Amino acid sequence: MQKHMLRWGPVLMVAPGLWVLMGWLSSAEAVITIRSAEVVNGAAVVQGGNAARGAGIYWEGVLVTQANNGGNFAFQGVVPADCVGRLEDGVPADAVDVALANCAPVSGAPAPVPQTGQTASYATGDDGDIEAGVPWPAPRFTDHGNGTVADHLTALIWLKNADCDALRNTDWAPAVFNAHSLASGICGLADGSVASDWRLPNVRELQSLIDFGQSNPALPPGHPFARVQFNGPYWSSTTRADNQALAWYVFLGDGQAVAAGKVGAFGPFFVWPVRGPE
Repeated sequence: MQKHMLRWGPVLMVAPGLWVLMGWLSSAEAVITIRSAEVVNGAAVVQGGNAARGAGIYWEGVLVTQANNGGNFAFQGVVPADCVGRLEDGVPADAVDVALANCAPVSGAPAPVPQTGQTASYATGDDGDIEAGVPWPAPRFTDHGNGTVADHLTALIWLKNADCDALRNTDWAPAVFNAHSLASGICGLADGSVASDWRLPNVRELQSLIDFGQSNPALPPGHPFARVQFNGPYWSSTTRADNQALAWYVFLGDGQAVAAGKVGAFGPFFVWPVRGPE
C-alpha cells in the first residue's frame, strides 16, 4: 500500500464540532483517515478513507467492510467497552485507535456465566449438547487445610464444614447473624479470620456451587467439603423483591432455589458461610 513520510506525532481528525485522537503513527506507516466516528443507536458508526484500494477493513479484529477503489469506507460495528476501537486495513502495523464520540465507557465487564455442569444430552441443542458458559477450572477447588476451601471458578472462600452445628438455625435473621459472627477457632477454622470476615452467601453465590449434572448432593464430583446436607435447605442472604418477609434458600439435593418465610416452618435450615472473593 502507499506509504506516507511523517514524523512521530498524534493524528487528529475533525468530526463536526469534535476533535478525535486517532493514534500515533511512525514515518513508515500509512495514514488511515477518519472523517467521523461516533456511537449511533448503540453501534459504532465510522467513516474514513486513505485505506489501501479494495482492502478489507477490520474493526476490533473483525472484518466489517471493504475499502472502495478510492480507499474510502464506512461501516457499523461493535462499541468497545472503553469507547476506543482498533481499526486496520489488513496490515496490523497500519492499525490505529479510534475514539468514539457520544460514547460512555462501561464501568465493569459483564459477569461471565459458568457452565452448569450438565453433560448428558437428551435433545440436540440442549444444555448437555452445547455446554454453554465459562468452563470450570481444574482443579475446581483447593482445600487449604485450615477449615477453608477456595473455589477457583468464583474466587470465593467457603467454610469446609457445610453443616456446623453452631451455625444451624431455622430462623433467617439468626442465620445471617451466625454466619457474620464466624471466626477462627469455630467450626474447625484455623485461618486467623475474625468476626465480620464471613457472611451468609447470596442466592447466586450458593447456587454457583451447584453441579446440575449431579444430585444428592448436587455438587461437583470430588468436592472437598464435609458434612454436606441434601435433605434440607441452606439459607441465602437474599430476600424476595416483592415480599421482604421471604428469603431464598437452596436445596443441595437438586439445586432448587425456593423462597421461604424468614421464620422457618420446618427445620433444620443449614448455614454455609462464605467470604471473599479474594
